[in-house]
Amino acid sequence: MLNNFNITKLDRKTIVCIYRFLSLIITSVFYLTGPPQASLIFKIGVVVTVIISAKIVTDLYIKHIDYPVILKTIVLVETLGIALLLIPTGGLDSPFLWYALNPVLVAGSFLSSYFSLINMFFYVTCSSVITYRLFNINNSGFLETVYEKADILLVFLLITLVVRLLSIFIKQLEIQAEVLQVQGEELKRKNDKIKSTMARLMDLYRVVETFNTMDSLDNITKSFVDYTVKLTDTDLAFCWLAPGPGKEAEVIFSQEVNCQYMINFKNKLLAEWDKLQQTTQVQKLFLDKETFYISVVRTPSKYYGILGFQELSNEVVTIEENIRHLSFLAELSSIILERLYLQKTTEDLLIAEEQNRIANEIHDKVSQRLFSISSSLYYLDLKWDELSEKILKERLHLTRVTANEALQELRSSIYRLSARKKGEKDFFTANLRAYLENMAKLNEIKVNVNIIGNEDLLSVSHKKAIYRIIYEATGNAIRHGRCKKITVNLFIDAKEARLLVKDNGVGFKYNDSVSVNRGLGITNMGNLAISAGGKLNLYSEPGKGTEVRVVFPLNKIEEIVV
Repeated sequence: MLNNFNITKLDRKTIVCIYRFLSLIITSVFYLTGPPQASLIFKIGVVVTVIISAKIVTDLYIKHIDYPVILKTIVLVETLGIALLLIPTGGLDSPFLWYALNPVLVAGSFLSSYFSLINMFFYVTCSSVITYRLFNINNSGFLETVYEKADILLVFLLITLVVRLLSIFIKQLEIQAEVLQVQGEELKRKNDKIKSTMARLMDLYRVVETFNTMDSLDNITKSFVDYTVKLTDTDLAFCWLAPGPGKEAEVIFSQEVNCQYMINFKNKLLAEWDKLQQTTQVQKLFLDKETFYISVVRTPSKYYGILGFQELSNEVVTIEENIRHLSFLAELSSIILERLYLQKTTEDLLIAEEQNRIANEIHDKVSQRLFSISSSLYYLDLKWDELSEKILKERLHLTRVTANEALQELRSSIYRLSARKKGEKDFFTANLRAYLENMAKLNEIKVNVNIIGNEDLLSVSHKKAIYRIIYEATGNAIRHGRCKKITVNLFIDAKEARLLVKDNGVGFKYNDSVSVNRGLGITNMGNLAISAGGKLNLYSEPGKGTEVRVVFPLNKIEEIVV
């Protein structure tokens, strides 16, 4: 719409030039083939002179189109020249009378209305005087001469007025077009701003979802850096983990840097660390000629490190937005790291508590009976020669009974610790099936689950990775693939665990060698597989659904309980 009404000065110059040469051709043809009576050579000379003048005047117009004073002078000179052209070509009866519409068109398009009217009356007056003085055959008065040519002059005046009105209309269109263009650019800018904001909100949502599926400090730290680059649109970001007991400071960059640069960076942060711990706002850090914006990652009870990005001029995202994003990521990072720290502490406490419980149970029951057996055997060894056969049999029988009781107590403890020995379902596979069944009901889809093998062969990291990969793959199949059927196969043997998640959704064009095709969900699944020592492969084509295949090598040997 804007392009249809965007009539610029260049467009008007083109129209003026086209009309000039078309009118020149038409008037020249009429002049050469019609009155007044004159030799052909003379007429050709006049036409050639007019053509040369037209070329010169046109060049002057184009050169001085933005200089109103010079342009007015050129228009007046051309108007006078065309009026004088009427002398050898027949006055008001000359075909070149209409060629005078050229300066009228220029004045109407590029100059004020007052000047256009003055120029028009100047031409009409000059042409009328020339006709009265040189072509007044009947010796009529000036007004009578003008009246005789009133129809011609009236048409000329009306055409001039129409040209002027069209020029005013075009200028109004130009103003409206400029307003619409400004409004359109403003709307486009706001639309781009909204899209950018929505994209970043989605990124923030994915940040939270991604971090909630990670338990590895290395993966989480790398994700901090990757999302800092993504949300701030910068080239270089970093995450610096503060030194701790038995651990040196560590820094991870979003791209490769040379060794000396990393050493200088670490030393700079170590030197500033005590001072930075006292700050709560985003700070600037200067290293050589580079400037970084940094934020301390901390909780009320612990300082974890620093998250930051390199300052880079950007027309899309302002530095204020980047600072807000950095603050958010730093706060989110502290929450995730605190969760990871508390989770590890909880797991350690649970393990310690379970170890103590098992130790107490064995000490209170099994160890007491073993002590009785040891004491009895010591007594028999000491008094063997002094005891009768009957007493020896009684002592040995009592020792055997005590040993059997100790074995029974030990077996009972093992059975209480093992859900399988109690005839209960495997905890991991049971919860996995329950999750998939609930998901199928909530989303009204069909889910086929096939789990074969002993889950005891899987480590805790394997179970977490498998569960979360299934969660991510099935979620993507429903949200993005719009599938109606999902197949989940898990096969576990002594060597490896093989997972397949297949859907019949819309699919997409995927190329594993092109990183741009890897969405956050695919990246998350890949990281989860790697964190448990596995490898993920994804296959998908438009209209053919998606397959996620993961293989985890296993090194555990299945326990044999007697």
